[in-house]
Amino acid sequence: LPAPQPQVLPEHESVSYSVSSTVGVSLTPGDARSQLTCQIEHSTLPAPLRGTYNLCDALRVPPRLRVGTDPPVPIVVNGSVTFPCCAEGFYPKDVSLTWLENGNETGLGKASPRLRIQ
Repeated sequence: LPAPQPQVLPEHESVSYSVSSTVGVSLTPGDARSQLTCQIEHSTLPAPLRGTYNLCDALRVPPRLRVGTDPPVPIVVNGSVTFPCCAEGFYPKDVSLTWLENGNETGLGKASPRLRIQ
């Protein structure tokens, strides 16, 4: 990742120093399973120190929603029809699905979670 050169402070005023760096990341839905790691090496360390941030802790992806009919329209009067509602592509997985008719909760329908791990 491109990042500006870290700044070590203070340069001549102390026997101990601090270093900081920032990096900007444009997150995509696929980053939900990614980690970002900051690593520092120093002559006093036997191995590099690493700090890791799970991008899923910051990433939120809104659902896409599709509502249709089965069978496809047109449907004859007194015919039976099913209305599937499908929410896809969201993160995290917690979601609530409710059917409303004319703005009032129907109490009908059931949610069947389909989990797809990519």
